[in-house]
Amino acid sequence: MTGVQTCALPIYTLMNIVRKIPISKKTGKCPKEIGLDALWVRSGMENKKDNAVVFVATNNDDHSLMDFMWGSSESEEAWRKFVGRLEKGYNLDPKDLENIVTDGNKGVLRSTDGLSKHRTLCFFHILQNIQQNAKDKLLGKKMMKEAAGILKNPTYEKTQQQIQLFLNKWHPKEPRAAANFLYSVAKTKDSWKLADKFSTTNNITENMIRQIRRKSKQMDNFRSKKTTYACLEIIKEQVGQFKTFGDWFTPIEKRLISA
Repeated sequence: MTGVQTCALPIYTLMNIVRKIPISKKTGKCPKEIGLDALWVRSGMENKKDNAVVFVATNNDDHSLMDFMWGSSESEEAWRKFVGRLEKGYNLDPKDLENIVTDGNKGVLRSTDGLSKHRTLCFFHILQNIQQNAKDKLLGKKMMKEAAGILKNPTYEKTQQQIQLFLNKWHPKEPRAAANFLYSVAKTKDSWKLADKFSTTNNITENMIRQIRRKSKQMDNFRSKKTTYACLEIIKEQVGQFKTFGDWFTPIEKRLISA
């Protein structure tokens, strides 16, 4: 809509609202596999520092929400705080927790190191990271296509020769993206060792987050402060409910439109 003034929500206002959100105190039995991911809530500003983030943990056994936490950045300190809450609320222990599925974020990797018997890096995120780390996006797409073929190998051993060829070809052109792929593959050997037992993607968590992001996409540039608050309220509600199925958006869409 042309000629309409947008109203970006400042970090001060956004985080003031976030700080007032009650801390969840969810508890339960330690699952066999969990997924960890983060949802960025855009304030209408391009700089990530002006946004908020929601840390989300899902029980991959029954596709349910375990817990969530609001914060201002996806730092290692923030991830450790969230993971610490999960450890306490669900008695997470390597004896019971067999696998953790995450993306390649170093903060979440370090904060969960040694917490489970195994670790699986999400294949979707490994490929996505190649694209994000490549300076030339066209080359990044070509790298993704080749990397996807490597990830389809049935065993980790069969990837070794292909990985070396991949590095020889791409490291001179896109050193950061190539190095990140090598790092990611080394961190997710269990994906091949126990492929019949564990997930190779945290799409359970990712799909839920993408639903919220997709439904609220049109609200990235807010047209008024009132609408901004309505948008954040919707996200708060839906992260709290985190239903896998069903049309959760329609019942509260009217409130947004009328805001």
